[in-house]
Amino acid sequence: MDAFDKPTLVFRNGVHLLGTMVWFDPTRASEFCAVSSAAQPRLRRHQRVLWSDRTARLEEQRRGFSLSGLACPYRHSFNLGPLVFELIPSGFMPGACQFLLRFPNGYELLYSGPVSVQQSLTAEAIEYGQCDTLVLDATYGHPSFVFPERESVYADIKQWVAQTRDNGKTPILLVSNPGKAQDLIALLGSDTAIRTHRSIRQFNSAYRAIDVDIPQCGVFQSGSHRGEVVIWPKHLVSSPVLQRLKNVATAVVSGTPPSGSDGTSGATHFPWSGRADFNELATYARQWKPKMVLTVGKYATGLARALTDKGMHATPLLETVQMPLDL
Repeated sequence: MDAFDKPTLVFRNGVHLLGTMVWFDPTRASEFCAVSSAAQPRLRRHQRVLWSDRTARLEEQRRGFSLSGLACPYRHSFNLGPLVFELIPSGFMPGACQFLLRFPNGYELLYSGPVSVQQSLTAEAIEYGQCDTLVLDATYGHPSFVFPERESVYADIKQWVAQTRDNGKTPILLVSNPGKAQDLIALLGSDTAIRTHRSIRQFNSAYRAIDVDIPQCGVFQSGSHRGEVVIWPKHLVSSPVLQRLKNVATAVVSGTPPSGSDGTSGATHFPWSGRADFNELATYARQWKPKMVLTVGKYATGLARALTDKGMHATPLLETVQMPLDL
């Protein structure tokens, strides 16, 4: 019996199909990995990658060189040994994908990666199908994470920016990059002067190279930015150049509220995540009609319990567990 007759999944610094080279979004260097989006960190560590052609182009434009591997269009089936892969839009950011694997006996496994049920301002719309086993990202798989409709958040952000500028202050919006930073620029940039960190501007240029319309932004520099909006990577909130800016108002655009531990305590919070929230994850899982759901990530156990309560067969794929798939 080989790895494809009775496949086994392992969650250890990423999801691994035991007995093969295939890893999904690993956080450590791997010989071969399937990468769901350009937001995955430390991509250069991997020897070969499998990703969408749009993600490959994004990274090539941003870095100035390409990584070794396979770049595939959406909904195009191809063989990797006895496995058949298909990449399906996840809605998370441009080029982001779900991975559908078909085993030799016809069994289908879907690895979700981060997904967005609500439409992004810059990404392809999410698509669905059917699968036997769904490996589901549980980053926001807790009932406390229920986000409002994005249109209402967009309106709140615009109102806050206008009010902050009317009060003579510079609005600073802390956001994740890439993905949400570009959505925010697409939201505000048509009628607002924006300055950003150079890393955000790099991705803006890469987005334009794959025909995603992103308004032009200036690079943030020391000095007065009266009348302008500053969009800044959330993880660089403690940057000295940002700290020296006077007469500002700060907001965090995130699914997670501000906290003292990350330097954002006291900032205005706009509950906007690029990923599906608790209720949307359940909606997403139903759409795929899986026989089994394996949840991975911080809230894997709680989400599996909640999905089970909703009538699905769900179990967490924990770091210490190997999960054989019943084919």
